[in-house]
Amino acid sequence: MSSHKIAFPNVRKFNELFPTCKLHITERPSATLAEKDSWMKEPGKTHYPCLLTGYISIDSPDGFRSLSATSAAPFVVDYFKNNVLGVDNDRVTFGITIGKDGKASVRMQHGQIIGSHYLADISADSIPSYSEHFEKYEKLAAKIDVRELVKPMLDNVKKAITKGDEHLNTIPLAKWDRLAGYVSGLTEDGPVRLSFDGCWAKAKKMGLSLAERVCLLKHVAKQAADQV
Repeated sequence: MSSHKIAFPNVRKFNELFPTCKLHITERPSATLAEKDSWMKEPGKTHYPCLLTGYISIDSPDGFRSLSATSAAPFVVDYFKNNVLGVDNDRVTFGITIGKDGKASVRMQHGQIIGSHYLADISADSIPSYSEHFEKYEKLAAKIDVRELVKPMLDNVKKAITKGDEHLNTIPLAKWDRLAGYVSGLTEDGPVRLSFDGCWAKAKKMGLSLAERVCLLKHVAKQAADQV
């Protein structure tokens, strides 16, 4: 697909370049994957490194979307360090253009100057697609930080996923309910079911149900377990 010389002609799939990835959320800047010194060396002037970030813009016949790589293959990082100009205070990102032929051209692109490095032509089908459900809880995770809550569950989550339990149904629901702030008891206003203490304080204005809180916990736990 690329009319330019590409760096890795044998790469055919997205995850060969980016082993781990998530939906890009504006409120959460993409991770820095690598950095290199600026080529500018002016005496008495402060210079800042050139950063390789995980932001990936995707342009396709169906529209525009974006992802955020949380890791890159070692050969991608090495390519950045050895072949990309270290522009002062630049943020190098990735761009993908999907053609009607089902192929996708992947490039590394500068932010401060005009210039791209073409990495590979991959199958468009290998690029992750996320459902509305995934997108909903990814955005909620950016607003309600439950990472500390799920830490005690990560060993069980990893075991469940290894056994093929994608929805974590083998972990008792009562455990998720407790983490989600379920409380029992009655008041003059009726049954008290949800706590709004700690990180769940923000959930009150959002009107999240117990089921939505549990889905949020499972969503974050699965991603965290993948990083352990």
